[in-house]
Amino acid sequence: GTSEGDFHEALNVAAVWDLPVIFIIENNGYGLSTPTNEQYRCESLVDKAYGYGIEGIKIDGNNILEVYDTIRGVRNYCIDEQKPYVIECMTFRMRGHEEASGVKYVPNELFEEWEKKDPVRTYEEWLLSSDIMDVDQLCAINDELRLKIEEELKAGLAFQKCDRTILFMDIRGFTSWCEKTSPETVAAVLNEYYRCVEPAAAKFQPLRITFTADEIMAIYATPQQGIAAAKSMSKAALEMLELYGIGAGCGVHCGSVIEGLFGGADVRTYTVIGDVVNTAKRLESATPGGAITISDAVYQGMSQRLTVEPCEPIAAKGKTAALIAWRLI
Repeated sequence: GTSEGDFHEALNVAAVWDLPVIFIIENNGYGLSTPTNEQYRCESLVDKAYGYGIEGIKIDGNNILEVYDTIRGVRNYCIDEQKPYVIECMTFRMRGHEEASGVKYVPNELFEEWEKKDPVRTYEEWLLSSDIMDVDQLCAINDELRLKIEEELKAGLAFQKCDRTILFMDIRGFTSWCEKTSPETVAAVLNEYYRCVEPAAAKFQPLRITFTADEIMAIYATPQQGIAAAKSMSKAALEMLELYGIGAGCGVHCGSVIEGLFGGADVRTYTVIGDVVNTAKRLESATPGGAITISDAVYQGMSQRLTVEPCEPIAAKGKTAALIAWRLI
């Protein structure tokens, strides 16, 4: 995003080298859970272009025709002038940054305002008012697309066996700390903990993040993502929790799981199940605050490229054999 150093470095290089690149900013009003107007002093994100000597424009990102016409014109400009250009497309995020984060931090009036700007609905209204299509044609297209989506969902969300990396993080001494702390403080600290750790987890493309009391579970596609997330999350948790004299332990394991939608007819959620999940939780439970424990499967999967020290074999609850594990250092 525009908060990252890579964005600014790319703008500067494109400007200095006169690269014909179109930079598109999809401004949905939030960086994770922080409103854009609390992140910057500039009036618009496109103003960043001018600081690098690049031309730019802000447009309605929900207006399909405006986006198309603008990009077509800007493309011609970049080719003819051999210069970069920045387009800021104003839009809105009707769901959370990811499903786990929710939208409680977004004022309801923003949903009401942007719901009226639904790009699909407004484009349909334009097609009808311009006599390009009639209602029957639109309904036929919608029915065809709905059927295709349902077929793809059914195939994609069926139970399947695959390799996943599972990460658990839990606050050490949380129960005893809660006994000595007011509920208001506990709630505030826990929410601050989530706000600090969630961006660190989300940065590495999790398939899912779930919060249960002081426990965080994250599902990743690869051990590399899981390890990178564990390091980033642990750093964020340490800096925040040490102020209260507590810490969070983290465990990471990988292997074969069953994934898909679990639940009843009305309420279902994506998750994974299997011994890999249980083992990851046992590793986390055996980890002191501020530390990261990984399974031997993760260590071997990373080709032993990690700096670790061996743990004593872990006699985990419910496991017939002790777990071979490593502590990141």
